[in-house]
Order: sequence, then structure tokens, then C-alpha cells
Amino acid sequence: MTVFFVLSGFLIHYVNGADLLKGRSLRDFAAARIGRLYPLYLTVLLLTLIFTNELNGYPLSDAVRGLLLSLFLAQSWFFLEVGNAPASAFLPTFSLAWSISTEALMYAAYPFALIAVRLLHLSDRGKIAACLTAVFLLSALYHWAWVHRSWIAEVYVLLTQEPDRGSDFANWLVYHSPYARMAQFLVGAAAAQLFIQSRHLAISGKERMLAPLAVIGPPALMLILVWNAPVSGDLFLYTVLTAVTLFCWARYGGYFFTKQWRTVGDWTYGIYLMQFVVAGLFPPMSDPATRWIWVPLFWLTLILAAALAARYIEKPGKRIIVRSFRESRLAN
Repeated sequence: MTVFFVLSGFLIHYVNGADLLKGRSLRDFAAARIGRLYPLYLTVLLLTLIFTNELNGYPLSDAVRGLLLSLFLAQSWFFLEVGNAPASAFLPTFSLAWSISTEALMYAAYPFALIAVRLLHLSDRGKIAACLTAVFLLSALYHWAWVHRSWIAEVYVLLTQEPDRGSDFANWLVYHSPYARMAQFLVGAAAAQLFIQSRHLAISGKERMLAPLAVIGPPALMLILVWNAPVSGDLFLYTVLTAVTLFCWARYGGYFFTKQWRTVGDWTYGIYLMQFVVAGLFPPMSDPATRWIWVPLFWLTLILAAALAARYIEKPGKRIIVRSFRESRLAN
């Protein structure tokens, strides 16, 4: 999830940062973000509730509360116990819906972070220094919170006198909630600002010689770390290396700006969400004898479903939402 949130911050700031700093309407930004998240999210949520037994076992009041929070993409914003679930991440929705909820609050907070930066009136060098500082401090802050989950749990128990919920609260706060993950999103935004600040600088001959190493090295090191360590490994390095990777890919590879990469970007959200729909079409793939057939077939079906979702659900839904926002603004 580290890559997901850092990449999100990078792309959101690169695409929207300059316009928002120049006074672009927050309403337009909100319309674009809601139009991006909601159409496919609501479709998958509806399909999940219709074709699965997600609501079984939940008391009626908990099910209603969970569904209302899920409809407003607010399920990860609060630490709640719903039914037998220990935290709000497991409300009666599909399992990764919490990450979309966390992303939604990041989108809501992002313009205010930009306003704070604008008030500082930093020079170009000051912006570069601030971005580098933000990358390292925010990465270190998130890593500290992850390592000290037990201490966070103890503080929660001390304040609430609920000894059975301390560990669940700490895991929710550090992993599922937007309040800790916001650090990773802002690291991505800082990396994007570094790229924006350096974009007008010519790439020297020596820099060009080292470009292949810069493009391949950081992600290769990150893969080595992931391979040799569990998810609880060095999150400081994961976060920093993700930011460095995105910066190097943007500056030296020109990625994120080609038509092909924009198409991939359009499909990634669908791939992320449609896996829950497509998985229901396939039998369990635990048998090694058939796994080699089902795995590539699953991914081909998933990519096709994501492409269709982007064309027939996401894009039309976004157009309707953006148009509705624009019409309401004109009416006012």
C-alpha cells in the first residue's frame, strides 16, 4: 500500500498542484476527484452486496451504520467496531474499500496543505529544500508510528480504559486510517514538486549516463527489501525509495506523460477494484495442477474488465458528476 499512496500523492500534485496554487476552483477539483472515485466504487459496492453475504452476521444497526459510512467513503476515518469486526476497515463492504476511503480524505485535505505552503512564500530553492525535508521527515514519522504500534496501543488503553481494543486501535491508526497514511501521500506530492522544480533544468551528459541506473536502481533495491522483509519491514526506506523511483522515472524516463502510460493509469483503478468482481467468476486457484491456467486467464479477464469499466462506467460517470457540479455552480 506504500507504493499506492505515494504514487497517488505524486500524480495528484503533478496534475493539480499548479492550478490549485494559481487559484483553481476547489469545486472543480472536488468534482474531478469524486468523478474519478465514485462511479466504479459504487458499482463494485453494489455488486458485492448483491452477490455476496457481506451483511450476514451483522446486527441491523451496525449494518446500516457501515453502509452509510461506506456510501460516503468515510468508513476508514473512524475507529469502530461493527459486528464481529475489530476495526472500521472491515465494515460490510469489499475488503479493500478502506483504501478508497482513506484516499478520499487525502483528496479533501490536499488543497489545504497547498494553501499552507503558499502562505510560506518560498523561493525555488526554498521549495526544493522544503520538499526534500518533507520526504525524509514524513517517511520517518510514518515508520516511527509503525514501529511503535504497541506504545500507541498502551496510550489508547490508558485514555479509554478499554484493554481489549488497544492493539486494534493501533493497527487501524497506522495501517488503515488516513491520518497516518497521509504522510505517504504528502511524500509523493513532495516528490512531484521536486520534479516540477527540476523539469526546466537540462539533463547534463553525466546525469544522462547515470539515468539508466537512476531509473532501475531504486525500484530494484525496493524489490530486494520487499523480498527479504515482511510488510512490517523498513517503511522509511520503502517510502523514500518509492518517492525516488517516481522522481527518476518522471525526470529520466518520461514516464507518466505518454499516451500509453495515461491509458494504463486509466485502467489501474479498475484493476484494483474489479478484482473482487472477477474473482467471483473463478474457482479457487489452490490446485497447482490448474493454477498455471487460471492465473493468466484471471489476469486477462481482469484487464479486460478494467478496460470495459473505464470506458462504460468510469468515464461516463465522471462526465455526469463534473457536469452536475458545473451546472450547480452556474445556477448559484
